Amino acid sequence: MPLFLSPSAFAERQQVEGEGSYFLMNNELEDEALAKERARYEALLIASEQAAIFVDSSPELYFDQLTLSELRSYAASVIKVQRLPQYTSYPRGRGTMYYCRLVAVADTNDFKHTSIEYIQKSRRESEERNRLIREMDELKHKYARAYSEIEKQNIRSRMKQLRDKFMRNETYTSSTYNTAMAKLAYNDGLDYDNDKDYSNAIKYYQKALSYDPRYVPAYNNLGIIYEDVLMDYEKARECFETSVQIDPAYDFGYCNLGILYNDVYHDYDKAMENYRRVLRLNPKFPGIYRYIARTYLAMEQYEDALSNVQKEMSNNKPKKNDYCLLGEIYLATGEYERAMEVLEKAISMDKDYAEAYLYRGLTYEQMGNKFQALKDISKAKELDPNNEKAIQNYSRLQ
Repeated sequence: MPLFLSPSAFAERQQVEGEGSYFLMNNELEDEALAKERARYEALLIASEQAAIFVDSSPELYFDQLTLSELRSYAASVIKVQRLPQYTSYPRGRGTMYYCRLVAVADTNDFKHTSIEYIQKSRRESEERNRLIREMDELKHKYARAYSEIEKQNIRSRMKQLRDKFMRNETYTSSTYNTAMAKLAYNDGLDYDNDKDYSNAIKYYQKALSYDPRYVPAYNNLGIIYEDVLMDYEKARECFETSVQIDPAYDFGYCNLGILYNDVYHDYDKAMENYRRVLRLNPKFPGIYRYIARTYLAMEQYEDALSNVQKEMSNNKPKKNDYCLLGEIYLATGEYERAMEVLEKAISMDKDYAEAYLYRGLTYEQMGNKFQALKDISKAKELDPNNEKAIQNYSRLQ
């Protein structure tokens, strides 16, 4: 099964809202897109101020060294807008008034892992946007007083530069910030995963993807949980396939797809296809020849299975899994003494290794020692109560 790992934390949430407006009067300098963005930016600032007041008053958080202005700048980069902003416009005098309303959620979890670097970065971004606004407004006044066409042309040219720069900052939550927050959520998920708290592991992996939908390790680890724990194999396959669609060079995703096709679907051709992709990407990928050997064993191509597991052991430090797999191959080819030797080696490396006890028991059976066979298989069943092969063989030998 896959080996590659590419109680709920309490959080407070509050809905925040903002309404902004902007009057578009001079169509020679500005356009509808800029007017809408100016209105949206004002609405976001109002919502962010509500969010800053909310988190500043939260008993969970303590911001001794931050001003409310700094919190507001940071909130503008992390609050989650719940749906598309709503725009309306009405003619007024010689121009058009644009309105924007947005609804967002402030979540204290988004403020728990903050750092001074992110605070400073969000403050700089906010100051830069406000500077652009001030300069655009100054240009509008200059344009109204300009007489010569050359002066007006220069102002229009400068206004276009400022407008384009302002519009490029339309998305306030930067990709760098999103990736950093995704990594923090992913690491929380990994901690829960290692503690076998899979419900919370799933929650935090999904949270990582809410920050960065292209965060490949989160898809990978979700796939492992769906396969190994929840046994939802279609969801597992979907997660692994998504990981390699996002990153075609993601060798872990291809390897886990190969394992899934081998162990669950018994589609050995597809398993091999994915293993070969791993080899093309990374010939030194740890364990890959062992997985190829397992597929050859399932196909009863024993020479190929043996050569691949031996290649794995020569490329990397031999592991208990390698010795156990050798034992399975030797058992299948009737080399019982060799099987016994390598299976005992695997057990010496891990006294609680259920698979090794199972195959040593099956080897004892072939050697005519039913008593020791039943004892070993019983031990395997005790160590791994969900091992179907151990359960079936124990019932058969009783």
